[in-house]
Amino acid sequence: MSRNDLLNKNSRNDKRKQRLKNENFTILASKCAEGVIYPKLGLKFLSTTINLWFKTSDFLNSALLIKKKTQN
Repeated sequence: MSRNDLLNKNSRNDKRKQRLKNENFTILASKCAEGVIYPKLGLKFLSTTINLWFKTSDFLNSALLIKKKTQN
């Protein structure tokens, strides 16, 4: 990757971070997407599922449980 490519990539990430209204959030993903997204935005890792992989059914069940617990 050239220096210009890296500068453009960093510029895009900076623009994405500027658009955030809340920097204190958790990303839940069935694969390890959080491990890519948080550093690209320069944010602290707040997900409990960093670098984990879930079967789709297990992920959906976990997400439903979280939703139920946070709605009460």
